[in-house]
Amino acid sequence: MKILGGKRWNFEDNGNQISLFEIKKGFTRGGQYHKNKVIHILISGKVEYRKENIVTKKEEISILDANSIIHLPENTSDLITALEDFILIGVYKIENENTFYSKHRKIVEDKISNK
Repeated sequence: MKILGGKRWNFEDNGNQISLFEIKKGFTRGGQYHKNKVIHILISGKVEYRKENIVTKKEEISILDANSIIHLPENTSDLITALEDFILIGVYKIENENTFYSKHRKIVEDKISNK
């Protein structure tokens, strides 16, 4: 699937969704949270990775390089900005609906409309 600023491929295995993202420098993805834990594996590139618990509002910001593994707890939104082109794998339980965190999703949508 082509997305603004990159591509995304989705696979399913044993109740899990596996997403492969290829995102170009300067673009931001995320703004969604899951009811289950998520694992992100940064294969290449460099990103600013923000995560915020939607209940406690505790936010963490990290700069990550390739070969990083990120554990995103349940009910925590992610906001990933490409400091370089990057490839990332996301693994999470299949969910029936998308749940967006308005604070992060607004940033993603603003960046999309300005590109």
